[in-house]
Formats: sequence, C-alpha cells, structure tokens
Amino acid sequence: KIIEKQHAIADATIPYIHGYLSYRESPVVVETFNKLENKPDILIVDGHGITHPRKMGMASHIGLILDVPTIGVAKRLLIGDIRDDKIYLDDELRGKFVKTKEHAKPLIVSAGHRISLRTAVNVVEKIIKQPHKLPEPLHLAHRHADNIRKEQLNKK
Repeated sequence: KIIEKQHAIADATIPYIHGYLSYRESPVVVETFNKLENKPDILIVDGHGITHPRKMGMASHIGLILDVPTIGVAKRLLIGDIRDDKIYLDDELRGKFVKTKEHAKPLIVSAGHRISLRTAVNVVEKIIKQPHKLPEPLHLAHRHADNIRKEQLNKK
C-alpha cells in the first residue's frame, strides 16, 4: 500500500548520455527521497545496479549517495554475457533476467547497494502485481510521475 507520495521537479542540467543516466537523474531522486517523512528500508530504482560497465549504474549510485539498500530494475541490457537467465561480466555474476509477465521481455534485476543479487531478485519477484510488468512500487511511481507531468503540462 502507498504510505507516502513525494516528488521533485527539476530541469535536466546535462543531456542524456548512454551509460551516464545517473548524473542526469539522480539529483532529483535524492531531492525527492529527502522530502520523505517515512524513509523506506529499500529503494527500487528504474535503472541498473552493477549490471553496468563501471559496476555503478543509477541504482548503485543513488544507494551510495543515500546509504540505503537499492535494487536496480532495468528493461534493457547495457553489457554482459547471458547464460541461461543470468548476466555475467568477466565471469562475474552481475544480474538476472526476471520474467514478470507472459509475452513480455524480462526485466534485468541487479544489486544496487548494500544488497545481494539473490535478495534483490527475491524482493522483485514478491512485489510483482499482475498484470503489471514492473514491480508494484515502480509501477505506482511511474503513474505518479505521469500524473505530475500532465499537471505541469496543463499549467503551461
């Protein structure tokens, strides 16, 4: 259930650069997190954790800044070798494909910060609510962001 909703609005200060999403988006995520009265035990980030060329995707970056456990949930693979449903880089297990919805591409789940891959996958699998592809907190966050975006467009 939803306990609290917050948001922040900011202009992007740098353009989108593949592999550097966190530098563009994490400041507003941190600002929003700091507005929360009820801090979560764990953050689920729409982005990569250690399934990233530098082992430091947005989930890892935000987790490190806030010192909170984070899980990366991404929709597109940036790097790695796929064996079965696992993602390896230099023979190191970095992530796992998690099928959440029939006829949909699987999500890429990886550890972000202060969490194991096994725990990250278990958490994501437990919070899928059909018919949604994304874990429920991310689904709800996307809906909230869409509503805020529509409100902002209607003000213009």
